[in-house]
Amino acid sequence: MRLIPKEEKFFDEFEQGTSTLVEAANLLLGLLKDFQDVPRKVAALKDLEHRVDGLVRETTERMNRTFITPFDREDIHALISQIDDVADFIEGTADRILLYRVQASRPEAVALAEIIVQATTATHETVARLRDLKGAGDILRRCGEIKSLEEAGDRVHREAVAQLFEKEKDPITLIKWKEIFENLEEAIDRCEDMAEIIEGIALKHA
Repeated sequence: MRLIPKEEKFFDEFEQGTSTLVEAANLLLGLLKDFQDVPRKVAALKDLEHRVDGLVRETTERMNRTFITPFDREDIHALISQIDDVADFIEGTADRILLYRVQASRPEAVALAEIIVQATTATHETVARLRDLKGAGDILRRCGEIKSLEEAGDRVHREAVAQLFEKEKDPITLIKWKEIFENLEEAIDRCEDMAEIIEGIALKHA
């Protein structure tokens, strides 16, 4: 029998963090599908990113106060840091759209945002299973699905950049969209990083 008491608040914070990522991803997708009221949508995404920042601080402080954590401290720190990174890249994408005064979306950006929605949703569902590490098989399967989404995102990103260099004649527009595409891909990549951390935790404690 494993004699490690569970500090449930850690799990609450992980789930709150990934739930906020799902909310942010859907808001970003809505922005990319409909370029109406962009400043308000960007402001809302900044609020969600600040909410994640607060959770990171709370989790770090809790970790420093807690004598026995539910799993390794380095894993807790890595997981909450990746949640923060995904929020940063989602908000950073929206911020660049506003800053660069982008007037219309591109289908490749919508496709990448749809993958972010799928990846954050899968990550949230997987994080929720960390409360009971007996279901390691299910966790590992879900982590595999997130990795497959990252591969799909990589393919869409490569095609998006290739199309950009082939068809975009304005160099300033090309630079703007290349950076936006990179931010979208980074958000997906960090979801995969989260999956690898969760996978490691499951294998250690199953």
